Amino acid sequence: MYKLILVVFALFNAVASKRCTSITIPVDIHARNGIFSVSIPHNNFDVTRFVLNLTSASGNFTNTSLAGYATVVGTAHISAVFCAPKTMPKKPVVQFLTHGIGYDKTYWDLPYDNFKNSYVDAAVRDYRFCTLAIDRFGIGNSTVSDPLRVVQAPVTMATIQGITRMLRDGTVPSVPYRFDKVVHVGHSFGSALTYELVAADPAASDGIIMTGISFNGKWASAAVAGLNLELASLNQPARFGNASSGRTTEPNMENLPDGYVTWSNIQANKYIFFAPAGSDLAALEYSEAHKMPATIGEFLTLGSLPATAPEFKGPVLVITGNEDVIYCGGDCLAGATADLPSVPAGAKGSFPKAAAFEAYIQPNMGHAMNLHRNTTAFYHVMLDFLKQQKLDPR
Repeated sequence: MYKLILVVFALFNAVASKRCTSITIPVDIHARNGIFSVSIPHNNFDVTRFVLNLTSASGNFTNTSLAGYATVVGTAHISAVFCAPKTMPKKPVVQFLTHGIGYDKTYWDLPYDNFKNSYVDAAVRDYRFCTLAIDRFGIGNSTVSDPLRVVQAPVTMATIQGITRMLRDGTVPSVPYRFDKVVHVGHSFGSALTYELVAADPAASDGIIMTGISFNGKWASAAVAGLNLELASLNQPARFGNASSGRTTEPNMENLPDGYVTWSNIQANKYIFFAPAGSDLAALEYSEAHKMPATIGEFLTLGSLPATAPEFKGPVLVITGNEDVIYCGGDCLAGATADLPSVPAGAKGSFPKAAAFEAYIQPNMGHAMNLHRNTTAFYHVMLDFLKQQKLDPR
């Protein structure tokens, strides 16, 4: 009985150490999207044709299909979860968390295996940060829109900029705090958006952490091909198709329009996102069952990044799994030299005025970093980096 009481008490403390609120944030957007001379795919043959064009060695399909630009104006509704420590610090710091393709905001606070792979738990419980994890525009419970013309990187960037201003102004709904310090943390496409944010608006962030990324894109086409993309509505009709009504916890994802795509099956998932030595079958199965789609508009614009963030003066951490197929070709330490100790270290040149730059490689880990066994190690690398840079709560 005594042991049972101790276990229950420990679980209660773990839960009580953070307070989380699900919110919807209305954000006014004004963004310049691309107009592409591309047809929306209506079957999986069309999707394959799109991918063949996107990954062709004959040229840059984004550039050759770009016909012009259009201004997108309106209000997006972004689904988010805000978490805070039970007792707020006098000088709180919030981490703005942006997930990558294939996931939603739960990537940062995975319920899988009783939340053992929760970055939010580590940040809030152990270091007393606040966190705001969003569903990217067009994904999860955020606003769904045209997958070619509207759900592109520039609009998503506009929502991140808008919410960042709201965090600093203290105007995020149901979040009764104003934050003088905002740190942006991304994974994969979320990291690319984080980089684009500080390139466009250097004062937007006090520090950034980019996970699951390098600035070397030579393996990207092979990785996209390896996904073997399909229409999401056909791939998982019970979640994303016309058989989905009432069967999903993401009602915005029901009956998705053509142009929302996802990887084909668990084998593609395993190859692109997981390192076998550091992961479990159960985590892979969880990932496949809960995967999120992306849009062809995102695939057309996710590589359209500036060459540098020349005026960003905050600290930068890049952290990537050594077996990352997308950004390192499966070995982030291949060809390491004293001047370039890893593939992700090559990003240093894009931040000439950064207060600090570090690149860390986590062994036995693939692209989906939070779904591997050894997450605790790199969580503390991330959080200790912020502490060393005096970006921790006081």
